[in-house]
Amino acid sequence: MSSGDNSSVLNMRIERRVEVHLPVEIRGKDHAGRPFSETSRTENLSRRGAALIVSAEIAEGADVEIRIPLPQGQGTSETETEFSTSGRVVHVYNTMPGSSRMIGIQFTGRSFQRIFVPESGR
Repeated sequence: MSSGDNSSVLNMRIERRVEVHLPVEIRGKDHAGRPFSETSRTENLSRRGAALIVSAEIAEGADVEIRIPLPQGQGTSETETEFSTSGRVVHVYNTMPGSSRMIGIQFTGRSFQRIFVPESGR
């Protein structure tokens, strides 16, 4: 995906992202094709995507699996304890050279059905 495509993706957001920090498990393949799995947290979240900080070097266009554990009673049903979906990395921002990077993920599987209040508004 070229940098021109990036701006198109960013401008096509359908839903507002909310600043909320939830634990998240992400797995997939890094830029060299090696499997990775790590625990992070969301920086922001919408029904169709999320941004999070990771240490793995992940390329734009990479497919990933996401799992977000939900606090008791916070799922869409009383028995739901986690949100799991697949996604595609649509942008990568290096936050510190050689360290972590923020990635934007567009959910390609199930959409997140919960609505959050921004943490800064609490």
